[in-house]
Amino acid sequence: MPAGLSNVVAVAGGANYSLALSGNLAPFLNSRLFAQTVFAGATVTFGTSVTASRPYFFQWQMSGTNLPMSTNNLLILTNVTMSQAGSYSVVVSNSLGTVTNSALLTVIPLVIDTQPQSQTAFAGSTPSLSVSCQNILPLTCQWRKQGAIIPGATNNPLVLTNVTMSQAVATPSSSATARARSPAATPC
Repeated sequence: MPAGLSNVVAVAGGANYSLALSGNLAPFLNSRLFAQTVFAGATVTFGTSVTASRPYFFQWQMSGTNLPMSTNNLLILTNVTMSQAGSYSVVVSNSLGTVTNSALLTVIPLVIDTQPQSQTAFAGSTPSLSVSCQNILPLTCQWRKQGAIIPGATNNPLVLTNVTMSQAVATPSSSATARARSPAATPC
């Protein structure tokens, strides 16, 4: 930037040109927020960019109430719940003005109609586990065994070909000779 140039609010350049926009500029949003629809438990990111004279400040709000410690260009909500559904706004301000943009967050509860059922399976057999969910958005499935992800187990139903004892989970009242059942897998 050339010496003596002040109040620069934007800079652009190319092979044969350079440009510096200077002046006193109230905030202008370069990108707008957009409505999002997610399942409960998802992560949501709202974000915007701004052109303005410095210093400028961000404040995120939900239903008109400032969200504590939400003062940058991104708002990230993790593990969203039904209570977080609503209108989100970003207010960007400097000494020359304020601009606000809003978007709606819709949170859909994930309703599992049918849980996987425990099964007794013989070594070498091919049991399958399935789950049924109510949804309006596309779902992905990841099966787990005792809380740990089963690598590659992303289909519904989960088909366990040629099941082995290492895939089994013993019943709570088991002993060394007790029967075993298929993995206690649950989708997330």
